Amino acid sequence: MTVPGSEILEPTPAVDVVKPPEELDEWWLDDESVALPITRPPSSAALDEDRVLKTAAILIGTAVICAFAGWLAGPLLAPAMEGITGSPVQDTSDLRPMGSILGFLSGLFIGACIGWISQA
Repeated sequence: MTVPGSEILEPTPAVDVVKPPEELDEWWLDDESVALPITRPPSSAALDEDRVLKTAAILIGTAVICAFAGWLAGPLLAPAMEGITGSPVQDTSDLRPMGSILGFLSGLFIGACIGWISQA
């Protein structure tokens, strides 16, 4: 297609700007200021055991606290249970064990996240 009054451009060969692999500059290997050694403090068995006990204490603590909170909030699950089963809940205090189980599982999840973040 040609547009009247415009110049016709001649195709030119494409220029390869990528260097072959043998000619790549490896500047990061030559500069000593870039290569910083990564050192970690030495780990001992007592320190590792302390971290495991701390993580277990966090897990147990959050699980117990959230299970108790779930037990207290169990009656608040009545509308959800009525919607799921289609029948009214006669006694809302019957939902306390289910609330404590949901709280326990939530506490384990929260404790795992806290332990994972604090031990990083």
